Amino acid sequence: MKLTRIFKPYSSKEKSLVLHVGMPKTGTTAIQGFLAHNRKNLIQQKIFYPECGVPINQHTALVKSIASPLFDWVHFNDAIDQIDANQYVLNILRTCKTNGCNKVIVSSEYFWASPAMQSGPSHHTPSVENFNYIGRFISSCHKLFSAFDKVKVIVYLRRQDEWFDSFFNQQLKDGFPIPSTDELLNGVKNYLLYHANLTIWAEYFGKENLVVRNYDYLPDRDVVKDFVKIARLRSQSLSQPMKTQDFVNAKLSRKSAALMRQAIHMKLDAELQALLRQVLQGLSPDPSNSNHKREYTLFDPDFYSSVLALYNEDNKKLSDDYINLDLTNSSKMSAISQDEEKNFISRKDETEDLIMALLKEIEKTSQR
Repeated sequence: MKLTRIFKPYSSKEKSLVLHVGMPKTGTTAIQGFLAHNRKNLIQQKIFYPECGVPINQHTALVKSIASPLFDWVHFNDAIDQIDANQYVLNILRTCKTNGCNKVIVSSEYFWASPAMQSGPSHHTPSVENFNYIGRFISSCHKLFSAFDKVKVIVYLRRQDEWFDSFFNQQLKDGFPIPSTDELLNGVKNYLLYHANLTIWAEYFGKENLVVRNYDYLPDRDVVKDFVKIARLRSQSLSQPMKTQDFVNAKLSRKSAALMRQAIHMKLDAELQALLRQVLQGLSPDPSNSNHKREYTLFDPDFYSSVLALYNEDNKKLSDDYINLDLTNSSKMSAISQDEEKNFISRKDETEDLIMALLKEIEKTSQR
């Protein structure tokens, strides 16, 4: 049976969908936490932010259910719920009808470049086959969301050098080793070819329905405030959740990241790694202090320039078609120099040195 027949009794030209598609590492957790915290308040505005199983607060289970017929999510199958996508949208429309809602918000960073981005390295190349997978997924999304009269797709992007630094900082916190710079610079990743991906989204949803934002240059650097404005939510009746997630997603300083690398290399017990991560996050500098910017960089300065060179052609097209973005400037990322490191003084230095000495002792003991 065609989806239009299934959804027809619940369809209305008054219903619109705000589809927040990521990308990862652009404040998606903060946006989703804010929306989940305000579910009841949003209902009062006739806006529905539906629940969607595990993981909570977001709609990754829906993404998985759309993508699964196309591709096996080898890294995520056990962690994410499997649902019936058609039935899920049907339930959303029923709830909207019951509560008089005329707008729905769906959010998951895994919509971006799915299912290629969630698969192994061979699916990260910019091959025709891999982009066909992405295109088939977006086509399935377009078909599924045909019940809505209007769909606005919102995506936040960040410059590739900034994205690499943030993503692999998170990988270290999660206890995963990170690739060498040679591996990272061995060809472009399809999910970081922003213009190429947006072209596919525009093909199905219309370029006029894409809202593309530069995460690194938001007003007040507040992604939640920006999303509220773009999605046309009435902020007066919405409240901020407790900002515990700020600590959860806090980046590690360069020195702390080196300690986590050593702990991972030593294959330290998972519980000890988690404890170490908490301690190191607490020691990392305040990210709102621009003087500490370079402490967050994981790689040498030449790496960041090389990253931007890889994506220069696609970024030029991006700037031509989306004038609110300019990702083609020279890299502002730079690693802290040895001279500056010698002169850098903070209360955390002594503690980090103590942790380093402790890790060395643990390694010696394990080798006996």
